[in-house]
Amino acid sequence: MKYLLDNEGYYLAIVDSPTEGIEINTSLPDCTDTQKRKWDGTNWVVEDSQELIDRKIAWDAQEYARNRQADYPNLAEQFDLLWHAIDADTLDKTSDFYTTLKAVKDAHPKG
Repeated sequence: MKYLLDNEGYYLAIVDSPTEGIEINTSLPDCTDTQKRKWDGTNWVVEDSQELIDRKIAWDAQEYARNRQADYPNLAEQFDLLWHAIDADTLDKTSDFYTTLKAVKDAHPKG
């Protein structure tokens, strides 16, 4: 199998090219989404990657925001709810504008 490695020996991709990559007859090891695989010239080494760990922590911390985004009404609907609340002089916690957005926030609380 031919592998494309960076200049430090970290795995980037499997390649099917006569001019790219190096031939390695050892299978690529499994690793988690916070680990990297590195060829040391003889064996594959699986290492924890602080950069990938930090990215995963940041991604996981924003799960509530991604969930909320999917459930919020589109902006046109939100503006319509806001306009009607202002027009009816009910821009408070009883308005459809507030209760609609509050329901999404309650369904997907922060951390």
